Amino acid sequence: MNYKVMLAKVLSEKELADMDIKKIKEDDALLEELIRKEYALVVDWSGEEGNNLFNFFNQRTVSLLGRQLDISSNEVYQQFDKDIDTPKRGDFVPFALEYFDKHLKSNGLRVVLLDMGNDTYYIFVA
Repeated sequence: MNYKVMLAKVLSEKELADMDIKKIKEDDALLEELIRKEYALVVDWSGEEGNNLFNFFNQRTVSLLGRQLDISSNEVYQQFDKDIDTPKRGDFVPFALEYFDKHLKSNGLRVVLLDMGNDTYYIFVA
């Protein structure tokens, strides 16, 4: 697989230039490097890392567009409490991903999930 073509969709030009793609020989090693550099976020199904979502999307928006998101971290929680009558463990992450995707879409970006066949979310912004 041509990693450079794929990565150009989720990294800024500077980030892409900083990646030493030639050293990466396996998909798993690439994913680990993207997570280590915080270009991808791993979130447990239960969503216990809710604040990490806002920080991640804000950081990725700054990296890709040069500006922060136009929403506060509390806004997502307030909307979740308003929209979800009887929340259960695990409800927050899908809600938050959809919420962030709406805001990212208006900025020309999208939330992208990598399906690894488990109950963990591997999140990117493209």
